[in-house]
Amino acid sequence: MREAKRATVRTAAAALALWAALGATAHAQEPTPSWTFSPTTVSDGSAISASGTGCLDPDTGESTGLQAVVELTHLGYPNSAFPDGTGYLVAPTVAPDGTWRAQGAIDTREQYFGPYDDFDTTIRAACLRDGTTPIFIYEQTIVVHYEGSRAAATTTTTTPTTTALGVVGPSPSPPAPAAAQPVTGTSTYTG
Repeated sequence: MREAKRATVRTAAAALALWAALGATAHAQEPTPSWTFSPTTVSDGSAISASGTGCLDPDTGESTGLQAVVELTHLGYPNSAFPDGTGYLVAPTVAPDGTWRAQGAIDTREQYFGPYDDFDTTIRAACLRDGTTPIFIYEQTIVVHYEGSRAAATTTTTTPTTTALGVVGPSPSPPAPAAAQPVTGTSTYTG
């Protein structure tokens, strides 16, 4: 009987030690920083948003002086500094718990540079100190599909219309502008 009590006590002690070890490990592990972006299909002027977690200084565990930035490769205006058209979506603040949110819009580049074909691009996010020094780059990347207007611009369709005679044909041309009328009246010189 005495031996059975010792085995039960040892089993309970081992279970408590295992539970304590697992609990300590679970509390020591921080959740992996992550972020999201929506929508994942965009075109000129699309409203976009991104949000994330874990943007904390590893030395202090605080978010003071930190900034989250999403790099939008090929989704900004092409220019001499960023010929590939990289744009940036910046979170205005990082909350004390390391969460952040940013909102913006895709540049209306087709308005200035002509129609584009559809393409996919990979975007990424980072947590920066003072807006310049990376603390870390988020591990995950997100693929975004850009729907260009080139395919729509090259497809021309003529909608048939019914004329007064009931004949189906192409849309009528707009009326020609009226001829200019001569100016009448008496001119005077005031000098």
